[in-house]
Amino acid sequence: LIEVPSSLFMENFLLTLPYHAEPDYVVRLLLKRTYPQIDSPWRPRIFAVLKKWAQTYPEDFGQTDLLRNLLAQAKEITDLDKHGITFHDREAERLLRALTSSLKTMRKEIETPLEFAMWPSFLADPQQYDAYAINLFKQDKDTKVVAFEMAVLAQQRLQSLSGRDFIKKGYSETRRNQMVISEHMARWVGTTVLIHREPKVCCQTVNRWLKTARECLDMNNFNSLFEIMVGLQQTPVMRIVKTEDQLDSKLLADLKHITAMDNNYKAYRTALFREKGRPCVPYFGVLLRDMLGYEEAKPKIKSKFEDGTVWVNLKKCERMGQLVSDALLFKGNRYSHRSSKKTRALIENSMRSARNEDALYELSYEIRPRGVR
Repeated sequence: LIEVPSSLFMENFLLTLPYHAEPDYVVRLLLKRTYPQIDSPWRPRIFAVLKKWAQTYPEDFGQTDLLRNLLAQAKEITDLDKHGITFHDREAERLLRALTSSLKTMRKEIETPLEFAMWPSFLADPQQYDAYAINLFKQDKDTKVVAFEMAVLAQQRLQSLSGRDFIKKGYSETRRNQMVISEHMARWVGTTVLIHREPKVCCQTVNRWLKTARECLDMNNFNSLFEIMVGLQQTPVMRIVKTEDQLDSKLLADLKHITAMDNNYKAYRTALFREKGRPCVPYFGVLLRDMLGYEEAKPKIKSKFEDGTVWVNLKKCERMGQLVSDALLFKGNRYSHRSSKKTRALIENSMRSARNEDALYELSYEIRPRGVR
């Protein structure tokens, strides 16, 4: 990390730091290489690593008592006798100012919740928002408008993900929340279908959702495509519409092929590979599944000796870093179209009408009781 400078290794090391050691321990090792030997030849490199670390993963420093002490005394000489480390020069103060700035940014992000933070929970009284869900698709042309807004929302979710969110021991809860949000989106899709309470109207709504899913596919918004298809293939929905003649079975079959799990999502991966370099939102579920599979398949520790020395499997860290880098490449290309405030408000309000699984079954049985075909 210090003696053989490599920006790629440094990025992978910091990304997978939870697999190596506690941040506090790593910081102490780095600082002991520099202080009290002010003329240490590794000093510039160590400061470069610390600055990169603070800018990329400021949450690590928020959990490190050592750096909290340093930040509290950024304008003074910092003397930590218990570690044998003394800060008393301008270079150290510049580093501390960089750390302070990163921590302010981190606190601001924590205090400012995401605009769609309400998605992971179902409301106690969603019926008051049913009118918004009913009016979501008044005409067939609305499918394209809804697809545009869903692409913007999906891209916001993608932009909120950091590298640590893709690894099992990341500090952020965003990774877990993304799957909860996807479940909520699927329930919302099912709610907008069953809320009409007439099989023919439900079927028309399903067809419009299929057209919306097709628009999402054309826009390379694979995440919303999967969420729509999961929502439409829920049992409470399919038991109502699968026997209707108006159902666009061909389009349904085509979209099911793209989202099928066959051969480890081969059709989806093929389509995704073709869209590299263009605005695209991959399916979060597959991204997190790939990372989890690699975490479980490869050992974290390569070998352990009797004296307590541990050799970390850096090959695994490098591979995990590569997987995350590939995923984060999609953040660089954004959609160029502008969001419609009116449509955005309609979608957000209609999302509040989403029912949980039990409520969806109740709606389904109201439309078609059990035993009735």
